[in-house]
Amino acid sequence: MAAANMRRSLFLTATSGANNLQIRETAVPAVLADQVLVNVKFCGLNFAECSMRQGLYSPMPPLPYVPGYEYSGIVGEVGAEVKDIKVGDRVVGVQNFGCWQDVMVVPADTVFVLPDNMSLEDAAAIPVNYITAYIMLFDQVVLREGQSVFVHMAAGGVGTAVGQLCRTVPNVAVFGTASEPKHKHCLANGITYPIDYKTKDYVTEVKAISPRGVDVMLDPVGGKESVRSHSLLKPLGKHIHYGGSSYVEGAEKGFHTVVKVVKSFFTSGSYSGFGLMGRNVMVGGLHVGKLMLDPANHDIVRHCMTHLMQMYSEGKIKPVVDTIWHFEQITEAMDQLYSRKNVGKVLLNAEKMATTEPEK
Repeated sequence: MAAANMRRSLFLTATSGANNLQIRETAVPAVLADQVLVNVKFCGLNFAECSMRQGLYSPMPPLPYVPGYEYSGIVGEVGAEVKDIKVGDRVVGVQNFGCWQDVMVVPADTVFVLPDNMSLEDAAAIPVNYITAYIMLFDQVVLREGQSVFVHMAAGGVGTAVGQLCRTVPNVAVFGTASEPKHKHCLANGITYPIDYKTKDYVTEVKAISPRGVDVMLDPVGGKESVRSHSLLKPLGKHIHYGGSSYVEGAEKGFHTVVKVVKSFFTSGSYSGFGLMGRNVMVGGLHVGKLMLDPANHDIVRHCMTHLMQMYSEGKIKPVVDTIWHFEQITEAMDQLYSRKNVGKVLLNAEKMATTEPEK
């Protein structure tokens, strides 16, 4: 932790260049009556922050700013009006930006006390990935017994969450793309049919097992793959878009990246009302970052987190942590996502780095 009344904050300073993430010391705000101070231990890293680094994310605060949507830690101080949280409580917090700091001062209603059996590492790995999966499956799709689901990037943080949550509904078949070395992880976390997208055509593979296609398509890819994914929907199927990983590749934003974004936009297809009517299918989208931006939506986040905490306590879900990196290693941590090497969630350790090796 930084010196008294100061904190270590990881800033995004520009949307180009290799050194656009910098650790700076900033003043710790005074704790107001309805707030708590949390000594942060771990923060989540997501594709969203990788996109922010390239200026490919919306909305973003003015530069420079501190990214980060989620963190876990220990309460160090509580405001006079806070009743349900006490000093020493282990908590997980959800914020719209600003979480990559070793001290957070936030409204008490944005943090959640951990179940006794939940580690701080698992806690930091839950909010973004599991809220995304939970809303898509249970609020937007309303997943039912016997249905089928397809998720791209099945070995990632959201893919892992999708597989585990689908196991809570009887007889749901889950298809998912992942490179062959990640298939063991997929099978262990609820993916019924992992498909190696590098060597096999996922459309052909799904049709061979389920000729009519799938009931649910969860799509974080975008571009031309969205068109192919949409073709797999059964009648009454639902296609949920929740990302655009097809245009995020490496840290540098150059001409190649711009071309990819433009190409992705023009190849992602479009949907007309009459076209959807003709196929009897639905299309939706989810942007958890924008959802959290509006305080009026905090009840949605609290609803999801309350249920997810309970599901963890009951042993129904458990995040898989890929690696943990210190703030000083943010470039290497992001490379883990850019290169699609991660299996599960990548975390950041808020404590000052003592070694150069990632934690396992």
